[in-house]
Amino acid sequence: MKTESLEQTIVRVLAEMPKPDDALKTIRKAHPKVSKKQIIRAAFGVMIDKSAVDLETSRALQNFAISTHTAED
Repeated sequence: MKTESLEQTIVRVLAEMPKPDDALKTIRKAHPKVSKKQIIRAAFGVMIDKSAVDLETSRALQNFAISTHTAED
């Protein structure tokens, strides 16, 4: 069974649950060794990659990354 990458998990989870706090908890369950900072950086990276082809997903990623980045840990 192939393991889902952090980036794939972020995109999948944000499609299922738009609330940043819930999404972060779910992403952390799937990738327990990854820090919040790494998750935010990965979200920004995917946002940049998808911005030219999928604006809706890119906006969701931007909202998640900014909301999570500014929230208290």
